[in-house]
Amino acid sequence: MEVRLRLQRAGKSSKGRYNYRIVAIPKKTGRDSKHLEILGYYDAAK
Repeated sequence: MEVRLRLQRAGKSSKGRYNYRIVAIPKKTGRDSKHLEILGYYDAAK
């Protein structure tokens, strides 16, 4: 099964910057489909 890595918005910090989860989703499904696994987190402010 082919997977695609995507950034999923997870929350908002105090200054309006978003935090993201790095998730794996099946390649043939839509963007808003259920993820297979959470691989990590990304904070754009850091």
